[in-house]
Parts: sequence; structure tokens; C-alpha cells
Amino acid sequence: MGKCKSAKSGAWCFQCYDGLKGRAFHAGHYGHRPPPPTPFYGGVKMLKAPGGEKAVQAHVESLAVTAFGKKHPQLLEYLSLTVYEGGEKRQTSTLTIFVEDGFVKLCLNDRDAARTGWVAETTLEEAMKTLEGKLVSGQVEWRKSWSGSAGGKKKGG
Repeated sequence: MGKCKSAKSGAWCFQCYDGLKGRAFHAGHYGHRPPPPTPFYGGVKMLKAPGGEKAVQAHVESLAVTAFGKKHPQLLEYLSLTVYEGGEKRQTSTLTIFVEDGFVKLCLNDRDAARTGWVAETTLEEAMKTLEGKLVSGQVEWRKSWSGSAGGKKKGG
């Protein structure tokens, strides 16, 4: 866009000067361009609202009848339940799978209790079976979760 009325008449305009120097662009002054139009996707929203707790629960129930759910019900419970038996809210756990040095390593991160449980076996199926067995028997060797702040260094020293 061109200059504003005052700049066209020969007067000094600070807003046009900002645009000329590239510092800021003010509507109706030098250098200002209208924002590009938002893309139109044919009336289809790209982001859909989550289905809420009922949709999550329905999905978990459908997972429970799969082969994975039947073999590893305790692990599925750790990964999917959002409420404890007493009714208080719970943050779901995550499961990370590593393959390192010829072993399959599983890390179950219990985010709600800030702890991790590790298992290592030669195959994924054995590792999953071992983790499930430890969860059922309550013999998971839990470690405190790493906070991830400041690279593990203490502040102020």
C-alpha cells in the first residue's frame, strides 16, 4: 500500500516511516499489506472436537476385547483408565518400547505416581508377558521418574 494522506501531502508521518524502515506496518500507511485470506477446505473442519469421556471409555472397552486386551488386561488398565476405583481422577500411563543391544526394553511410565517400571527381554512378546506378570503380581521394580528440568543439574550451584 502507498503512503497515507498526510505523507502524500508532504507532511511527516511516523507510522509511514516505521513501514519504510520495516519496523512495524500500520493499516493505511506505507508498507502495510492485508493478511492473506484463510484457506477454505470446502466447509470441512480439519480439527474435530474430542468425543469426551464417553468416547474414550467406549474406545477402551473395544480395546479390552481385542487380542492385546485379552493377553494384557492389567497393562491396558494402566494405559487407559482415567479414574481410580475411589472416583478420583488419574493421569494415564505411557509405554515406550526400545530395541537396544539385542533386547526389547519396555518402559511403563506411571505419570500419575511419577514413577517408571522397566522390563527387558529378547522379544517383544516376552517383554509384554513379563511386564503383565509383574503388574499382576505387584512386583514391578519402580523407579522415580526423571523430572527433565535443567538437565538434571541443581539450581544455584
